[in-house]
Amino acid sequence: MTPRVSDHSRHVPRQNGNNVILTFHFRRLPLFQLDAGQFVREHVVCMYPLLPTMQGVHHEMIKQVMDELVVLYREDEVTLADQLVWMSLLLERTDTIPPREKSEIERHLHMYDKLWEESPRIQKERAASEAKGELRAAQRMFVNIVAARFPTLAELARQQAMQIDSPDALEILAQKVVTAPDESTVRWLVTPTVA
Repeated sequence: MTPRVSDHSRHVPRQNGNNVILTFHFRRLPLFQLDAGQFVREHVVCMYPLLPTMQGVHHEMIKQVMDELVVLYREDEVTLADQLVWMSLLLERTDTIPPREKSEIERHLHMYDKLWEESPRIQKERAASEAKGELRAAQRMFVNIVAARFPTLAELARQQAMQIDSPDALEILAQKVVTAPDESTVRWLVTPTVA
């Protein structure tokens, strides 16, 4: 199956000295003009996540596709979750599917939310996001503590906090600031080090 593509292409040579190693010809694939049914009839699985962007999509089709993906990836839940999530993300962004159909498709996709939640990739990204949030909170708390004791050192504290990537280290530094006897000690503590 060869979908229609626009004639736009771009020549991008990759050179090593005087020899061309690779040449890329890029083409635009107007998904919104393609018939989803054709990909489903021919079982072009790699295009399934893109189906919500195409013409002729309806909830029965998506249910059939999801059932097919479940069978295909029964031993690989991570890939199955990825496929369904891409489908869901693109469904959210499309406005070519009538609202009632879109709602029914979303209902079918939500049945597999647990796969997404248990995905190792999602758990890793969630943990990284939580760690980043904890770090930002610790940085704000450290700057607020310094600013409360010595307002003139707030900017130095902010600069120092941006250099520290451990909430625990910021907590220890905040404790030192709280117990420091004077402004000069705190100034020394919050002066950013030169890397």
